[in-house]
Amino acid sequence: CMASSMSQGSHPDWPRIEMAQRLLQQNRLDEARAIYQALCTPGQQDADLWLNYAILCRKSGYYEQALAASNQARLLRDDYALAYHVHGSVQQCLGAMEEAMENYRRALVLQPSFAETHYLLGNALQMTGRAEQAAVSYRNAIDLRPNYLEALGNLGAVLMNLHRYDEAQACLQKASQLCPQSVQILCNLGDLALVRDNLDKAESLACSAIELKPEFVDAHVLLSKVYRKRGDYDRVLECMERARVIQPDNEFIIGSIAEIHEMRGEFNK
Repeated sequence: CMASSMSQGSHPDWPRIEMAQRLLQQNRLDEARAIYQALCTPGQQDADLWLNYAILCRKSGYYEQALAASNQARLLRDDYALAYHVHGSVQQCLGAMEEAMENYRRALVLQPSFAETHYLLGNALQMTGRAEQAAVSYRNAIDLRPNYLEALGNLGAVLMNLHRYDEAQACLQKASQLCPQSVQILCNLGDLALVRDNLDKAESLACSAIELKPEFVDAHVLLSKVYRKRGDYDRVLECMERARVIQPDNEFIIGSIAEIHEMRGEFNK
């Protein structure tokens, strides 16, 4: 989201800001970013301008510039929750997870009702192996925004990894109802069905995901797991070969294919 505290028409740079907003509506991101870059010169005291520039840099993949701009917004307004949120999200893009979480927590002290910050904190916690804490953050996001699809999906995946299968099922089922076309949610439900040895259900979900998005590798891998549990290694290979066409350099796929050939004594495959 973009900072929006500037009053329309009253800001001295409003004509250029308005032009940047029109460019954004046309998805002309580079041109909009160039306008903000020109506005954010040394001595610029408007935190909103720095923050919007940071957001556009992050969207464009200019993470170092985004980091510097969001930091400037924090320095200008140390009580600006969105500035800490954006600064943390850029740090997360750069792999600085601990620093990102520190900024998310600061943002939440200032603005506890910001669901997206809870969600991003959950992602960072999950990525650093703190699944129980991640589940709490996702739940906080969902409490604030009950139909938060991404938080529901990620919470379901975390709960499944924690072997809390009934809770995971409830989260993923709600996510699926919100977005029946989500292939990731379908595959997560399929993984859950597989864990519970409901192979027919897992197969059906994998096939539905493939039908919706044939290039989604996880769906082919899920289907291969179903056939592996059934001992149907010909079909395992078929699935993994289709996955390899999509991602020819995927080491897991290459290793799985080699493993099956080795099991069958087909060493030259």
